[in-house]
Amino acid sequence: AMPLAFFVARSLSRPLVQMTRAIEGFAHGITLPAPVNAGGEIGVLAKSFTRMSEEMRAQTASLTREIEDRRRIFDTSLDLIVVLDQYDNFVQVSPSSKFILDYAPEELIGRNLAAFVHTQDMDATRTEMRDSRIGRTTRNFETRFVHRSGRLVPLAWNETWSEGAMQHFLIGRDMTEAKAA
Repeated sequence: AMPLAFFVARSLSRPLVQMTRAIEGFAHGITLPAPVNAGGEIGVLAKSFTRMSEEMRAQTASLTREIEDRRRIFDTSLDLIVVLDQYDNFVQVSPSSKFILDYAPEELIGRNLAAFVHTQDMDATRTEMRDSRIGRTTRNFETRFVHRSGRLVPLAWNETWSEGAMQHFLIGRDMTEAKAA
């Protein structure tokens, strides 16, 4: 009876140990097989776990592709894309800032918008951004930024406020050539 009890206990605990390893592996990003052929509740649990982990992997892959696509747009846009915090400090700046304003993104990050907007345009710019924060829809406005050389760069902005992120998201198109034409 003792050897039979040992064999039965071992056959019952083996799928449980395998399931535990699969769950622990999943937590560390390692794929280990779950005992989907086990009988009873462990088998049902293993099948559900396997289905859930496959769905999570698919969602993660999709999200990774979406993030990569957005990063590619951000990095290659000819327009100036910026993210400002609630105090109007640059949080993110697209590489196009070098071409448009002659400032590398890292030179702008952490600095305040007011340091780059022409003084005559600052009040109107603040009004547009304030209106966006108090719940109005996406704002479109134009303001002049000061290029590193001192010349003025007219930018047509599309701006929106995210209450959840507590950030402004802006896309600015350089209107220099259009205005010259």
